[in-house]
Amino acid sequence: MFSSILVICGFFMLSDYNYVMFHMTVELIIVIVASMIFVITWYSRKFINNDYFLIIGIAFLFAGILDFIHLLTYKGMNILIGYGTNLPTQLWVAGRYLESLSFIFAAFMINRKLNGKTIFFGYSLITIFLLLSIFYWGIFPQCYIEGEGLTRFKIYSEYVIITLLGASMALLYANRKSFDDSMVKLMMLALFASIVGELFFTVYRGPYDIENFLGHIFRLISFGLIFNAIIVTALEKPYNIIFRDLKKSERDLKDAKAQAELYTDLMSHDINNVNQELIGYLELSLQSDKIGGEEREYVKRSLDSVKKSTLLIDNVNKIRKVKTSKHESIPVDLDAAVRDVISRYSHMQGNSVTINYTPVPGAMVMAGDLIMDAISNIVENSIKHNNGRVTIWIGVKKTKTSKKDCYEIAIEDDGRGIPDDTKDKIFNRSWRGETRAKGSGLGLYLVKTLVDSYNGKISVEDRIKGDHTKGVRFIIRLPAA
Repeated sequence: MFSSILVICGFFMLSDYNYVMFHMTVELIIVIVASMIFVITWYSRKFINNDYFLIIGIAFLFAGILDFIHLLTYKGMNILIGYGTNLPTQLWVAGRYLESLSFIFAAFMINRKLNGKTIFFGYSLITIFLLLSIFYWGIFPQCYIEGEGLTRFKIYSEYVIITLLGASMALLYANRKSFDDSMVKLMMLALFASIVGELFFTVYRGPYDIENFLGHIFRLISFGLIFNAIIVTALEKPYNIIFRDLKKSERDLKDAKAQAELYTDLMSHDINNVNQELIGYLELSLQSDKIGGEEREYVKRSLDSVKKSTLLIDNVNKIRKVKTSKHESIPVDLDAAVRDVISRYSHMQGNSVTINYTPVPGAMVMAGDLIMDAISNIVENSIKHNNGRVTIWIGVKKTKTSKKDCYEIAIEDDGRGIPDDTKDKIFNRSWRGETRAKGSGLGLYLVKTLVDSYNGKISVEDRIKGDHTKGVRFIIRLPAA
C-alpha cells in the first residue's frame, strides 16, 4: 500500500515536471501490460475451458494498438504533427469502447469454448474499421474542439462506457462461481477503478488538467489489478482453477449419475411391472376361445414384443450391476451352469433346436452367478437369428493362457453365420445386426461385459474356417478355479 502511494506521488511529480513524459510513461506501461495479458491468455487458451480471459486478452491487444497510436499523436509528442487534440481523444474513445464492449461480450461467453483465431480475426477487422473511420474516412465523431474542450459525444460516450463497465461488473458477479474468488475480487476492483477513471475523463477541459492526470492514474490502477487477476492468479494459482473445474465436473457427473439411476430404477421397477401385467393379460387372451385366426396372431406378436422388452430391461439391470457394483469372482461349477442353460431350452429339443453337450464334471471357473446369462445369450442368439432347424454344440475343455490354467467354452451352431466384416463389431453396444427386430438388444454387449468382469476373454470365428455361411463359433475363456 505504502509503495503504491509512493509510485502515485512519483507520477504526480513527473506530471508536474513534464506532463507529456508522464502521459507517455503511463500509456507505455498500459500498452506493455495489455500485450503481456494477450500473450499469456493466447498461449494458455488450449488449457483453459473458460474463454472469458481469452476474449479480454485479445481485446486488450487491439485496444493497446489504439492506445499506442493515441500516445504517438498526443499533444506535445511531436511525432504525428498537425492533428491537434481531437485525434488522440478519438483514438482514446475508440479504445475504451472496444474494451468496455469486450467485457460485456466476454461475460456472455463464460464457460464456452470459442475459436481463438476467429476472435482474433474479428477484432482485427474492428480495429482496422476504427482506424479507417478516424484517419481515412473521417466519419468518427469529433471528440475535442480547440478552445472549447470536450464535445458532447465524448462526454456522453464516457457515460455510456461507464454504464457498460457497470454492467460488466454485474455480469461478472452473477457468474462468480465460474472463477477463483480472489480473481473475481481483483476484476471487480479493476472495473470499478476504470469507472472512476472514466468519470474524471468526462470533466477535464485540457489535456494537461488534473482530472486528466487522475483519470490516467485510475486507469493504471485498473490495469495493475487486471494484471494480477489474469497473470499472477493464473500463474500462481493454476491448481486452484483446475481443482475448481474438477470439482464442478465431479458435481455434474454425480448429478448425471443420479439422474441415470432414477431413470434406470423407473424402467426396472415401474415399467417392468407394467410389462408383467401386459404379459398376464395377453396370455389370458390367448387362452380364450373368442380370439382366433388373425387376431390370435396379433396377440402372440404383442406378447413376444412385451417379453423382449422385459428381457431388455433385465439385460440393462445386469449391465448396471456389473458396471456399478464391486464384486469378486467366486468358484463356479461350469458344467452345472451349462446344463442349467440347456435345460432352459429343453422344450425345443427335438423340434427345431438340437443342443449337443458332453458333460465335463469338476470344471470349476472363477466367475459369478451371471455366467449362465452369458452362455444363455449366445445360445439364444443361435436359435433366434437362424431360420429353420438349428444344431448347437457346446464344448468345455481345460487349457492354458499366458501360463495360467483356464477353461474354454466353445458354443457353435450350423446357422447362417456372421460375415467377416461384422465380427469385430458384434460386441459393441451400438451395433445392431440385420435381425435386430428379433433380438432383445444389448445381448452380445452384455456377454462381453460379463466375461470381462470375470477377467475372461471372448472371441468369435467361423465354425468352418474360411466359410462364414456354415455357422459361427463363440469361444469364452475363463480362469480356472
